[in-house]
Amino acid sequence: FCFWTLPRSSLMPVGKRIRQGDVYGFVASAGIRSPLDLQAMAFKSASQGDTRLAEFCTTMGEEKLGQLIQGAVSVDEAPRTLALKQSSRMELLRQAAVGLPCTCQGIWIPGVLRVLEHHGEDVARFCGDVCRALEVGARRGTNIAIIGEPGCCKSMPFEPLDGIFNVMGKPESKSSFPLAGALDAHVLLWQEYRHRDETVLFEDLLAFAVGERVEVRLPCKKNVSHRNVAPFFYTSNTPLYVVRHDPQEMSRPNSAMTERFCTRVWLTAF
Repeated sequence: FCFWTLPRSSLMPVGKRIRQGDVYGFVASAGIRSPLDLQAMAFKSASQGDTRLAEFCTTMGEEKLGQLIQGAVSVDEAPRTLALKQSSRMELLRQAAVGLPCTCQGIWIPGVLRVLEHHGEDVARFCGDVCRALEVGARRGTNIAIIGEPGCCKSMPFEPLDGIFNVMGKPESKSSFPLAGALDAHVLLWQEYRHRDETVLFEDLLAFAVGERVEVRLPCKKNVSHRNVAPFFYTSNTPLYVVRHDPQEMSRPNSAMTERFCTRVWLTAF
């Protein structure tokens, strides 16, 4: 559906001054999702002799427009967001299998089957482990890790999760709020992750993997005490471990990490 096809009267009643509250109407009726979308609509209207929306955009400025649009989008998508929050991960997986369009032209399933067979995986067991992690969430021994050299296709089995669930990707290096995305995540998916204590404390990572409480920093807010329930999937060239000066301080957390994941090691490139 394209907002260019909507009659002008359905978007901006004749003679009505554009107000901040009208942004919701553009979002709901015309599919506006960014300041650029609204500015393009304003240009179209101005070229037809109606400059009200262009004047509104100019007065608000891009930052304010972004805030208004984001607020309106949140309201417009509230029913879907609520449905997602109330659905289990397995329900979302089943709904995706039935209702979401294929985006890989049918090549992912045969491709991932070849990858699993190449690495000697029992396909039914691998799929069962992934479903169990999605069903029970963050628990000791149910999270999944795939370790292997570049070119072994270790990221491929987990790629569809990003299109089905609200996924938290790996923390960015030097991020001020590295775990903020976990608060609303269905799944933690850290592809090609390399641990750095200065980004995420190793003990916090251990706690996340089994649903223990962690203090999470958020922008412009106080720390939030968060108990992660999302299953944890990661891929890496090497197993996650921490290096400490004291051997005991190093062995305890590294042993704990081993217990938290069902780890596969893929040795050969595909």
